Amino acid sequence: MATPKILLAFVIMYFLVPTEAVFAQPRTPLQSVPHDISSDVRKEIQNLYSHDPSVRAKAAQRLGEMGTDAISAISFLVDLMGDTAHAVWFAEEKIAASTFPDKEATLALIKIGKPAVESLIVALRDKNEVTRKNAAQALGKIRDNRAVEPLISALKDRSKKVRENAAGALAEIKDAQSVMPLIKTLDDENCNVRSNAARALGEIGDVRAVEPLISRLSDKKSKVQSRAQEALSKIVDRARERRDMNFLTSALRNRESKIRMQAARALKEIKDIKTAELLVSSLEDDDPRVRGAVSESLKEMGELAVEPLTKLLKDGNMSVRLEAVRLLGEIKSDHAVEPLTLILKDSSRLLRYGAARALGKIKNARAVNSLIGTTGDDDPHVREAASDALLQIGEPTVEPLIEALKNDNLRVRISAAKILGEIKDDRAVEPLIRLLLVDTLNNRLRPFRFEAARALGKIGDARAVDALNAILNDRDPSVRESAMWALRQITGKDYE
Repeated sequence: MATPKILLAFVIMYFLVPTEAVFAQPRTPLQSVPHDISSDVRKEIQNLYSHDPSVRAKAAQRLGEMGTDAISAISFLVDLMGDTAHAVWFAEEKIAASTFPDKEATLALIKIGKPAVESLIVALRDKNEVTRKNAAQALGKIRDNRAVEPLISALKDRSKKVRENAAGALAEIKDAQSVMPLIKTLDDENCNVRSNAARALGEIGDVRAVEPLISRLSDKKSKVQSRAQEALSKIVDRARERRDMNFLTSALRNRESKIRMQAARALKEIKDIKTAELLVSSLEDDDPRVRGAVSESLKEMGELAVEPLTKLLKDGNMSVRLEAVRLLGEIKSDHAVEPLTLILKDSSRLLRYGAARALGKIKNARAVNSLIGTTGDDDPHVREAASDALLQIGEPTVEPLIEALKNDNLRVRISAAKILGEIKDDRAVEPLIRLLLVDTLNNRLRPFRFEAARALGKIGDARAVDALNAILNDRDPSVRESAMWALRQITGKDYE
């Protein structure tokens, strides 16, 4: 006996589903079921004629599970693709699944596959809208090129659902002959149809669709805009895979910034000098996002980008020069050292600052002397960048820095002492002691004595103790404080 829950479910089904849909059955007469087929297939075909939609749906599912063994059921399943009665499957007196016969019939035909294509093509012209819609969906999933022209015709179907599924099916098949019809479909009155047309054009990847898709970036519906953007990205990616430089070059000049940005990102995969030169030419793009994409691609191209970027160091556009300097530092090529050291003498403090930072990233010893000279720059930010760069280079700077302790430029001397203290190389101890004492004896300006004393404290060599003790009576309180700090670092004793 049926439980109250099951009875309630059937009552709900009866009132929610249109009466004419409840008893939808295959239009092919039951008597036409072949006798020379397996008993399992015949049984399920017969179940497709049941008055119970749940039985019809379950029969369609089982036929789908049989795959190509159920070829003889194709016409009956096609008939069922218009059956929208609500079906409920139960397990242990509970609803286990809710479905529809048309859905299960469509899935079954997809599983049967290519043998069902001709029947599904015929179904695209069925008078029932649901049948046509489901036929388009199934043909897309089977992906047989025989369906392309019929699906193109279905793009003009009076039903928006059929047009939507036809465009979606063409996205699955990806046949180039559907490009122009799909481009026209981008103007369909229904946004879901336009959206699927955009998706299909992206899957096909034909460059003829670029401009029409760009026009959809301003579609009144955001979902169409998103699909158009995704499609354009795929077209650019396909061009990259084909190494279609003609298209990518034009895309990098496209009026739409999003296309230029995608082209810039794609070009990094085509690693040759001509590509690098092409990208460099777009560092002046009006859109910062495009410039960012160009810069990132040039960075990833590495050594190939060095020569074109070096040429830009003389560009008339200051922003371009600054970006070229930055990228040369990011690429870290030794070939950029000489050009960047020349920039350290440029009239622009921004360029000098950028060049010092870039040389610090490259860490090539050939830049040491130029960087030491830059520690005497008039701009404090440039001096700091040069000092940081010397610290990044490390040990190769020690001997040149020791020599710089005698430089005529006080800023250079101070920076040399400070950097030697950070590097902590004991080769600097004797020169620092000697010059510390000379400065004290000659009563020179206190900044060098201050930094020399701190440097000795950081190096921590006991040879410096006597010299530091000698300046504990320095006339400048900051120098005395520096000497006491250094002695504490070396001896561990407290000095007051």
